[in-house]
Amino acid sequence: MSQQDEHMNERSESSESPNDPVVRTLPVYYSPALRNHLLLNQYPLRPKNREYSSRTGETPVNARIKPKTGWMEMEVPIPTANYFDEEKAKKYSSEQQPLRTQVLAGRLQQPQTNLMVGLIRNGQLHIVPLRGLTQLRPSMRHVDDHTQRVKASTTSTTSQPNASSSRGPIRAIQVTAKQNSEAPKLSTTHIIRATEEEEWQPVDIRENEEALSVAKQLECPLEHQPNECTPADVEYSFL
Repeated sequence: MSQQDEHMNERSESSESPNDPVVRTLPVYYSPALRNHLLLNQYPLRPKNREYSSRTGETPVNARIKPKTGWMEMEVPIPTANYFDEEKAKKYSSEQQPLRTQVLAGRLQQPQTNLMVGLIRNGQLHIVPLRGLTQLRPSMRHVDDHTQRVKASTTSTTSQPNASSSRGPIRAIQVTAKQNSEAPKLSTTHIIRATEEEEWQPVDIRENEEALSVAKQLECPLEHQPNECTPADVEYSFL
């Protein structure tokens, strides 16, 4: 053994704490199958013991994202056993059937740190970077939709036959706005327009038990070992 090897061994032994020794060393592999496809969902207004699952009768129905503008929605059933108001469910429904699902919405964010999902199999650690994370909260969109329907109905039924005769002549008014060179590139109007124009993309969402069926995809295939990381095949940009 050379003097350099002996010196490295001495440094390694000195860096180990006697109260917290290294008990195992694992090779690390990147798994390409689910790369750029995993999202971490958090529910800050939901108690820990009430997850959205079949146990609580609130298994997510579907989920969708707008990857470029960075929005996510998830629909879950509304429990009807207790504290359910059938009249309000009919009031806020846009269809003939009462409202039966609730929409959770949140902003997709790129992780500020390198968050990853890991799986240990056969003495190997397989990791997949998270594409993004979001905090989903109940959306009040059904209330906004109801308000818009009421306004539209009121506008269509209100008539003013003599309104034009009591007014003076109509004059055209031209409004100009001074351009601000220091305005941010992405204004609020731009973000809203981009969000409305982008199409929703469906997302596969599974319960804990069903998620185990895709755990196999976390393993890096033999042809990609060792330490071969494939590039992301989908571009995304959260505004």
